[in-house]
Amino acid sequence: MTFLALNVNTCFLIRQKSELEFQEMTLSNEYDSITQELSTYLQEKNGSNSGSGSGSTNSTSLENDTQYQYLQSEQQYYETEKSSIESQLKVINAEVESFQKTVEANVKSECKLNISV
Repeated sequence: MTFLALNVNTCFLIRQKSELEFQEMTLSNEYDSITQELSTYLQEKNGSNSGSGSGSTNSTSLENDTQYQYLQSEQQYYETEKSSIESQLKVINAEVESFQKTVEANVKSECKLNISV
């Protein structure tokens, strides 16, 4: 019965792990998309400001640029979420490994083959 309970818990954790891996992949894609969009925006911004003069006004204008601020906040959000999911995956992987070791240890100790001669 213990083996069944451990197996059910392991299957549940594996299902959670799969869902988290899918979320991580989706967040990675979104992060890459936002990073590309931010890069493109900065290139366009630098292209339109290339004839304007000093670089200090460019950095000041970026601080006041709502589109730039939005893209940066989105990038940071996706990065934080991805980091959180990676932490959850580490915990789940450790639990699955623990359950598997417990099952292996119990199988070895409880299911011995006794051959009498």
